[in-house]
Amino acid sequence: MKKFLMSQRRLIYIISSIFAPLLIVDVLLINLMISTQKNNNLNLMEKQANSVQYTITSTVDSALAVADSIYMNKYIYEFLSAGYREPMDYIDAYQSMLKSTLMGTNGKSGRLKIFLYAANESLISGGQIHKLSEAKEQKWYKYLQESGLDRILYFEYDDSKVITVDDRRRILLLQKLNFYKPNEVEKVLAVEIDYGSFIRTLHEMNYTTDVYICLGDKIVLSNGRYSSVGSNYFDFDKSLKRKTGFEQVYNIVGQNLKIKVIKPTITRSTIIAENFPLIFIFLTLNVVVPVFLLGLVYNNRLREQHMMVARQNAELLALRNQINPHFLFNSLESIRMHSVIKNETNTAEMVEKLAYLQRQYVDWGNDLISIKSEMEFVQNYLDLQKYRFGDRLSFSLQVDEDCEKFLIPKLTIVTFVENACIHGIEEKSSPGWIFVRIFKKNNNINLEIEDTGNGMSKEEKEEILMQLREASIDLLKNQKHIGCMNASLRLKMYTKGHVEFDIDSETGVGTLLQIIIPCQS
Repeated sequence: MKKFLMSQRRLIYIISSIFAPLLIVDVLLINLMISTQKNNNLNLMEKQANSVQYTITSTVDSALAVADSIYMNKYIYEFLSAGYREPMDYIDAYQSMLKSTLMGTNGKSGRLKIFLYAANESLISGGQIHKLSEAKEQKWYKYLQESGLDRILYFEYDDSKVITVDDRRRILLLQKLNFYKPNEVEKVLAVEIDYGSFIRTLHEMNYTTDVYICLGDKIVLSNGRYSSVGSNYFDFDKSLKRKTGFEQVYNIVGQNLKIKVIKPTITRSTIIAENFPLIFIFLTLNVVVPVFLLGLVYNNRLREQHMMVARQNAELLALRNQINPHFLFNSLESIRMHSVIKNETNTAEMVEKLAYLQRQYVDWGNDLISIKSEMEFVQNYLDLQKYRFGDRLSFSLQVDEDCEKFLIPKLTIVTFVENACIHGIEEKSSPGWIFVRIFKKNNNINLEIEDTGNGMSKEEKEEILMQLREASIDLLKNQKHIGCMNASLRLKMYTKGHVEFDIDSETGVGTLLQIIIPCQS
């Protein structure tokens, strides 16, 4: 039964540590594949919408250029406003106007047809010139008047034609001619854009999906099955709305047109072709990752066992040095109170700082402490050393505000400061300085402990630097000066080996110790 439970636990462990992460990776890859396909489709539909918008704009711009030239032409205004007694007078004036305005070349060429209307009964209707009375019952004229605009684009289905070879659908650019003497004679320009030619252009662009240009709910242009020039405009129904993948709205000559692009049809072969690298990774992960993770889990178990053994050894080392220090605190407090009674202020302060330092050593609790709290401990330690060395010791503590809350192993900075005092200040007869600088740089916490002591030789520096970088439980057992190695070992464990040490020292000048801790640790 016990073996069965152990095998069950092992199975649950393998599933949770190997197959569960693999399943998560698979789901993420599938979602990434779907998201990539959606983004590709969206980009494709957006490009098609922009292409259609450019085609419409360039075609309408041609009509606008013609309309602008007529709108500003004084000869045309004078011709449409003049009174003609005889037909020959009208014909002569018409011929003269054609020569002066290039109406003869622009009247009916290519995709554009020009029609001029004026409230002048002496005009002879025909060709490009018409009396306005003939247009007042037309849909396009009523639409222009109701819009309240001087210029507008109009999509018309002319159901009045019984037998005709022309398109029943029309696109008209309507313009009121009111630049010169607008109240004299009402005049209107209608530039007809060849609808059939427009549709052929859309078909020739070979879009991968259907595109619909709508005015309101009416499909006015399309490269799909709703583009017949002989049928009335169709409604953009609910089935098309469900298939729409992209919509773009833009204003052109008083009309808000909506370009609607239908979602492209996606086949399995298309998905495989477009996402082959992801599919290859997907298959590779399902084969390789289980083997890799099994090895990783095994190595992690070994690493955990080694860490457990190392922790037990560290605890044994701690037990060897452990004592019950409460009697010491009581004794220190008695000495401090005795000094206070005798007005020996300096002695009382020294005893109080000593008790604070000793309590920090004993009250271990949590191995992590904020830099701000650690620096308070450093301040007390250096104040205490100041009593000892007097003017021989000066110190400066500089900590950037954004580093104060960062956690480090307890008693690390003060250990290196203590080492600087012993080997930097104590061994030097002349006055010396200790500098502690803590700042953030390149997403790292930088600790610098510098002294102006006697420094050390290159060989001594290399030996100490090796001890800091290679610190371990075994080395700790065999060293005389274990303080700095203990601190460096705990820093290595805390940062998972990512802490960096460096020493710069010169004989007779001093020593600078640099410790770099990654912020993400």
